[in-house]
Amino acid sequence: PPALVPAVELGQGGKAPPALVHIGGGILPAVPAAVGAARIAVGAAGAVAALFIEVQAIAAGVIEHAVQDDFDAVLMGPLAQGDEILLGAQQRVDAQVVGGIVAVVAVRLKDGIEIQDPSWWGFQSLPKLNSRDESWREFLCGENGIVRHWLRLGADGWRLDVVDEYPDELVRMIRQAARAEKPDALIIGEVWEDASCKEAYGEHRQYLMGHELDSVMNYPLRQAILDFLLRGDGAAFRLRLWELLEHYPRPCWDVMMNLLSSHDVPRAITALGGTPMQHRDRDWQRAHNTLTVAQYYLGRQLFMLGTLMTMTLPGMPCLYYGDEAGLVGYADPFNRGTYPWGREDTGLRECIRQMAALRNGNSALSAGELEPLACAAG
Repeated sequence: PPALVPAVELGQGGKAPPALVHIGGGILPAVPAAVGAARIAVGAAGAVAALFIEVQAIAAGVIEHAVQDDFDAVLMGPLAQGDEILLGAQQRVDAQVVGGIVAVVAVRLKDGIEIQDPSWWGFQSLPKLNSRDESWREFLCGENGIVRHWLRLGADGWRLDVVDEYPDELVRMIRQAARAEKPDALIIGEVWEDASCKEAYGEHRQYLMGHELDSVMNYPLRQAILDFLLRGDGAAFRLRLWELLEHYPRPCWDVMMNLLSSHDVPRAITALGGTPMQHRDRDWQRAHNTLTVAQYYLGRQLFMLGTLMTMTLPGMPCLYYGDEAGLVGYADPFNRGTYPWGREDTGLRECIRQMAALRNGNSALSAGELEPLACAAG
């Protein structure tokens, strides 16, 4: 994606938050200099993708589940200690060795009996990790564990995938490990709802109480912006924005990840200009993924307005790679198209560049107070 703003130190309240570019599993501040080639690292704990370039980088940690390519078969009881399991490579492994670390898709005992256990949300290619096991926690948060290892190599923080599936205790451990290695490491969580009052698995989560997350992906603000752009109800937008501002501590707002698109939702131009998806299946999405000229330019205009809103509201404005170049797409996998090198919407890109320059050149837009002057319904 094109360069937008100078690199700015990531940190807590009081430091000017940078604009971000969200590249698949990684997030980085956009910078004017050319960036080096990214190195992708996949840890044995699962898909742990880290981008190491000549700017500050936030590593994206998927530590609640793994990828089947990482484990031909993985195991968490109920098996007797010492039972052997047969991996895809015909290698027998003592159940005690792998039993505490991972849950299973399918394993075969040496007597031929096959056991099917739950994988992550029913996706059998995504083995679920046992996040309550002590050996796994040490592998993740220990002095030479995953969290500290990648910070030691140059990452500046972590974005935790599906963080509401982690026990609160583990989130605190991750934060402690990160801060022990790098005192200003930023911890961002994937939370889809209001993170100040989130309940998950029967527990009221403690994300923003000062000992777990610094920030979250601001999906509630995304929805409020899209609703405003599509319906034009300024009063409803102000009400929702102020509700979020009142719920979140100011230090969290300063580093809130304000996005319009991601790999988990339709791209902004499609969401704003295309036919509403309304939970339709992939066959429908595939058939409607290419927008008409009228749909594209409607979505494009509204996307520019939405981007201006993220550039002028509290928090860190975030671009999903390719949005600034005109990429479109419904839900996964259609929102993961390749960057259109040589076919970019240069007018849109220049508009986004100017918006980022506006934010970067005015400290009030990144560190000032917000006061509504006028709003109306309809």
